[in-house]
Amino acid sequence: MDAERLALLLRGDLLPTVWIPPAALREARELIRHRVSLVWLRGEVRNRLLAMLARRNLQPTSGKSWLTVRGQRELHALPLTPIAVTIREDCRALLPLLDEQIRRLDDDLRQRWGEDPRVRHLMTLPGVGAFIAIVLVMELGDIHRFPSAKHVASTSGSPRGCARVPTGSGAGISVRKAIASCAGCWCSPRPRRPGSRVRCERGSGR
Repeated sequence: MDAERLALLLRGDLLPTVWIPPAALREARELIRHRVSLVWLRGEVRNRLLAMLARRNLQPTSGKSWLTVRGQRELHALPLTPIAVTIREDCRALLPLLDEQIRRLDDDLRQRWGEDPRVRHLMTLPGVGAFIAIVLVMELGDIHRFPSAKHVASTSGSPRGCARVPTGSGAGISVRKAIASCAGCWCSPRPRRPGSRVRCERGSGR
């Protein structure tokens, strides 16, 4: 029955065309998403460390944050219970490793695609750095497959406002927010339920 219905839809030219990205583009997306997942992991490790200290009502006296150089020195000398010491040392060992891996991936991404004309063009927008520009180029793929800017925003699961580029004194901040929103669903490693409001799969070929 399904095959018969598909045949009828095909005969009537009613089946939508699905864009499948080339293998090289799929590989590039994997590298970008790997970098994104490491950034999220680093944030989770930082939050776990700070939450452990907050539960003990501990605040740095040498600065405003435990994550500064002074804060790290104070944290290292802080007298804690054995379990808290284990959490502290594990988090402090992971954070430099994640920082180094993220820096290495950033260098790799810039070396591979930093000179791409599309990336350079996007970076002329106020507040758009190399990474966001590379994310947009790699995730959107062939931009000519979109008939309008609204279709681009719809594909990324972004609000309609992302299809409008504002002008005026606040244009830099507004453009940054619009582009970050368009790239947002591509910069989250967390799985979403099928049919949820933000639909990354539709029309993206991923």
